[in-house]
Parts: sequence; C-alpha cells; structure tokens
Amino acid sequence: MVYRFSMKPLFLHTLPPQRCLIAMLAFLLTLPLWASGERLTARDGGDLVRVGDAVPAFSATLHSGQVLSESFWREGNIVLVFFNTTCSDCRKDLQLVQEMMQAHGTRYTFVAIGRQQDPEAAARFWQEHGLSLPYAIDADRSIFSRFARVGIPRIYVIRNGTVTAVFQQKVSRKKLRRALR
Repeated sequence: MVYRFSMKPLFLHTLPPQRCLIAMLAFLLTLPLWASGERLTARDGGDLVRVGDAVPAFSATLHSGQVLSESFWREGNIVLVFFNTTCSDCRKDLQLVQEMMQAHGTRYTFVAIGRQQDPEAAARFWQEHGLSLPYAIDADRSIFSRFARVGIPRIYVIRNGTVTAVFQQKVSRKKLRRALR
C-alpha cells in the first residue's frame, strides 16, 4: 500500500478549484479581524460596562444644544440608548424607548446617543418618526468606546451613577419595563 503525503489541507483536496480560491480569499480577508487583538467573545458580548459598574465619565451635547456634563450621568435615574439610524434593530428599539419615555418619563431621564451617526440623518429620522427622545451625536465613537467595543443598539439603565441593567439588540418590552420599575 502506498501513502501519499500532501501539504494541502484535506478540505482543499475535495473542493473544486473555484471554491478553493473563494475559501482562501475569505480566510485572508478575515485575517486582519482576528489579528486586531480586539476580541468579541460570547461571554462578554463586547461589553466594557456591566451591571453594577459606575457609569464612565463623559459629557454630551444634545441636538437642542444642551450640554450634559459628567456629573449629569451620576445623578438620578437615566436610560441611555446607543443607536445608529442605519441599524434596523436600533430603529425598532428607538420606538420602544420612545414609548417607555412616555410611560416613565417622570421617573427617568431618557437620552439617545448616535454612534457614528450622521447628524442630518438622525434629525430626518426623528422628524419622520415623530420622536421626542433627546439625542446627541457621537461621531467618532469616543463615548460609545467607554461602554462597549461593538454592538448596537445598547440600552443602559443607570441609577445614581450605577448601571442597573444592560440590554443589547432586540430588547424585549417586558424586560425593559421590568428594569424601569
């Protein structure tokens, strides 16, 4: 019996040349993502701020011109939403947060922050959907990067400077309502 040795991985022997080339290109194109050192694991979901953590220090300027200083985030009850209007889950969650603001607006201050959001697109979206939720623009991700590495929408419930709940993508109305009790 004769054994043949080849340097090609086994799966490449079974693929037609075109598919082999596609597989190799796909691997090469994703290699920089793996080598970047910024890993997203199933365990952390890209989170930098978790339940029980103090809210990071930052200030934001709302579309109305009002400046929310670092001390603003450490006082009272706040619901903070990170979004981008090009994200379909964000668009759905913004509607939900708007509803929650109408129901709980006396007990919580609601603020949305557009991660890498075009200001004109945000204004247009707010106008088209009749949103009254105050928002700020985080064009360079400098605010978002204090909370997470990846993934929007994200909703943080903050009480007196401490994060009490975090939601990422496709937030359930029931869970958000429970977190606001």
